[in-house]
Amino acid sequence: MSQSALEEFLEKSRLHKFEKQELLQVSNKLSYYEDKIFWHEVRDVEEAFWNFHNYIIKNKIFLNPDLQDQFTKIDDVMWSAIVERKVGHEANDHEMWHKAYKKIKEEINPIRDIIEKLVQTRLHYHDVE
Repeated sequence: MSQSALEEFLEKSRLHKFEKQELLQVSNKLSYYEDKIFWHEVRDVEEAFWNFHNYIIKNKIFLNPDLQDQFTKIDDVMWSAIVERKVGHEANDHEMWHKAYKKIKEEINPIRDIIEKLVQTRLHYHDVE
């Protein structure tokens, strides 16, 4: 990438000003960028997680115990996967990265299916058919 193309890319980048300046100084720009953008993306994921977590807390009064239990399980799995992914990144352990993704895919999808059935039962969806 040419210097001018890099500078144009950085103008639109989410990196902080000091990170952009540092990136211009390092020899392995791609590695530096990948590491820094990872942490920006993690902050987005954590913000979405905390919004979900707080929504559950604020609205659990409207959930029956079975639904509360399932949402709490999803909450726990998501937080565990986020932590695992961050630690995997810091340790440069690709196996941990894969494990975090697998945890989301294999553990949350079945819980989501249970939640759908519980909500349909609560709404008497099966009576309409």
